[in-house]
Amino acid sequence: MRCGNCGRVSSDGALFCESCGSRLGMSQYGMMPVQPMSIEPAKKDIKTPLAILILGIVIIIVGVIIYAWAISNAVHGFTDTDPNDPFGSMDHFMADASLMMASYAAMAIGGIVFLVGLILLIMKMV
Repeated sequence: MRCGNCGRVSSDGALFCESCGSRLGMSQYGMMPVQPMSIEPAKKDIKTPLAILILGIVIIIVGVIIYAWAISNAVHGFTDTDPNDPFGSMDHFMADASLMMASYAAMAIGGIVFLVGLILLIMKMV
């Protein structure tokens, strides 16, 4: 690079002139020459957060279906009780309760997955 002060050519990586010590890249009047800069916007990949959002919604829907199935079993089990055992068997009650708990767990996990996907999507959009 050529020095704007004394005109001597210095090595390419030098910041200061090897002859007079003035800063290279500056004109005689102390101004830096304007160099064109190209700034490319960062590409925002939103496919992964959207896939996580959709997965969360699917898990929540599965949880709702399991819950509806458990309630249906509980209602049908309640109406089809044996007159000798009006409360139904404990096995049916535990099966219905475990299905309901599984549905709650599925909906909670789906909600967490959905929130993670939503947070990632918001972070990508900003």
